[in-house]
Amino acid sequence: MSHHNKLTAGCRIERVGFETRRAAGDALGERLVNESLCPDRVVTIPDGGYPVAATVADTVDAPLAPIIAEHVPAPDSKQLAVGAVAADGTCWRNDDIIERRDLREAEVERALDRAQKRTDSIAARYGTGMPSVMSDESVVLVDDGLRTGAAATVSLRALQRAGASDLCLAVPVAASATLDRLRSELECDRAIALETPASVESLDPHYEQVPSI
Repeated sequence: MSHHNKLTAGCRIERVGFETRRAAGDALGERLVNESLCPDRVVTIPDGGYPVAATVADTVDAPLAPIIAEHVPAPDSKQLAVGAVAADGTCWRNDDIIERRDLREAEVERALDRAQKRTDSIAARYGTGMPSVMSDESVVLVDDGLRTGAAATVSLRALQRAGASDLCLAVPVAASATLDRLRSELECDRAIALETPASVESLDPHYEQVPSI
């Protein structure tokens, strides 16, 4: 297994995550094989998801494609998402956060519009913002982790719109409440996470080696 452990006071063994994102991909790919998941396509959200997804795609012997999506943070807190957008125009609004923070509609719309322009620009550089999904294809969406789950949510909805018939979300680490929300809202047919801490403030602490930018 690719998980790393450490000894703490009283000799209690505690997980500290993964050595690298590729190591996480090895563990995640193994989990998919053990659950007999054989997707027609693996899709990922650049950039952090690529090292994980590339390894998963190799393990399950499926083609890999990007989907361009962006989390839209709340104006007063980057730890909260007011929504997310995908390059095909799919938009997800986090109405719970918008109402709780008493955000003005015009402010939210401006933030979503700015994010849409950024995803369009990134998609132009990649040559596409959406994979070509056939209506009978099974798809696994892989990312390097879920904090708010905003980008994953809008990506899953975009893939549903594209016609994916069987949709699985697979990540090395996910905040437990985020994973519960995705499952309860039926955003996908199955959601898999190897690690589910109570909260995820940042993904980097879950990887011992962080790629340089």
